[in-house]
Amino acid sequence: MDGTGLDNIGKPIDHLHREAGNDMLKNHIGVKGSADRFTCIQAVAESLEKDRPHEAMKKAEEYMDPTSAYMLFAALLAPIVKKRGE
Repeated sequence: MDGTGLDNIGKPIDHLHREAGNDMLKNHIGVKGSADRFTCIQAVAESLEKDRPHEAMKKAEEYMDPTSAYMLFAALLAPIVKKRGE
């Protein structure tokens, strides 16, 4: 494990990471519609779970630019770090 989240490609993406992805799309990337956010996250997560990152990138780019797609990947794959006191 390298700690970057890349070792999580090919593994199931849990609800907490999908929520983090939704937050990223809504508040930082600017995907407005909840249906668009849900569809995007489902498509990208499904491709990442199947170990197909290039396919996931193509699906993400239907909604955003490549840099934003990498931000979404980070939200979906990175280890969740709890804040002190949680």
